[in-house]
Amino acid sequence: KQVNEYLTKRIVIFLAIILIGVVVYWLFFNKEQEEPAGEISWYAIKLVNGEVYYGQISNPLESPVVISNVYYNYDQDNSDIGEVDETGSIKLVKRGSGSETHGPSGTMYIYQAVYTEPMKEDSKVLKAILEYEK
Repeated sequence: KQVNEYLTKRIVIFLAIILIGVVVYWLFFNKEQEEPAGEISWYAIKLVNGEVYYGQISNPLESPVVISNVYYNYDQDNSDIGEVDETGSIKLVKRGSGSETHGPSGTMYIYQAVYTEPMKEDSKVLKAILEYEK
């Protein structure tokens, strides 16, 4: 009976140490480049239909991904609707700027994205957006 109690205590202690190790690893070492909670960063997000949007996402891991302050490519040459800046042959339009016929609010809830990726500070697209935002 004493041997069983001794063995049981050792097994419980061993499992507790493993559990604590896993929790510590997950909290401190398994960040996978996620943004700190509450910090809103600029992202490019590509949808399954091929459309690409640019905007601010507070948590790229949530479902649906909530993207605000949304911009998208508008590649018709003769339109100046919400034109931000030209980056090569791309014109950016601010979603919800009042020029769109369906009158979106400017916030999107994305359920099926191919990827979301943070934009670098020296991104031409981000520079154009920030210049427009001034």
